[in-house]
Amino acid sequence: MKCFYCNKKHVILLKCRCENQFCTKHILAEAHECNFDYVAYSKKLLTQNNPKIVALKVTPI
Repeated sequence: MKCFYCNKKHVILLKCRCENQFCTKHILAEAHECNFDYVAYSKKLLTQNNPKIVALKVTPI
């Protein structure tokens, strides 16, 4: 298998969230100019895992 960025054969390749395989030197998003939107992905996870909490209103006596 070859690294998608440097095109060299490596034993250990890791899969990035942009669905490409990279060596350990190029796995960081900054190292291979990743096109995956990490900010939007994080916001989506936060909204899914933390639903909006609505407090119950106090009933008047």
